[in-house]
Amino acid sequence: MFYFRERDQDNEQIAKAREYRQRTMDLPVSDIASTRHEQSAAEWTAWIKAIALEVGADDVGICAYRDEWYYDDRPVPQGKWAIVMAFKQSCESMLAAPAVESYVEVMGQYGRAGETSKRLAN
Repeated sequence: MFYFRERDQDNEQIAKAREYRQRTMDLPVSDIASTRHEQSAAEWTAWIKAIALEVGADDVGICAYRDEWYYDDRPVPQGKWAIVMAFKQSCESMLAAPAVESYVEVMGQYGRAGETSKRLAN
């Protein structure tokens, strides 16, 4: 990321990819619901997976959260479980690394992941 941030500053594709990612980062996240809705673990799991796929994930799973997964510059997640979503990247674009098209692909998928995460959270 730092390599590409310093490189090709005036590239229009890179500028558009960065703008898209920034727009997704700026999307608001709703407050936690004030009312509690009871469902079984199986019902919650099926519902969350279906919604995640509906709002943009290519694959999704739920697992026990591990402390080593969080980044020091982000808030520490609360709770026992993690929703893990996967997003396809173009193999052709990634094989072209370190070409601009690789950076554009990565930024686009990071933006899609951010947007999907926020839509799922909301």
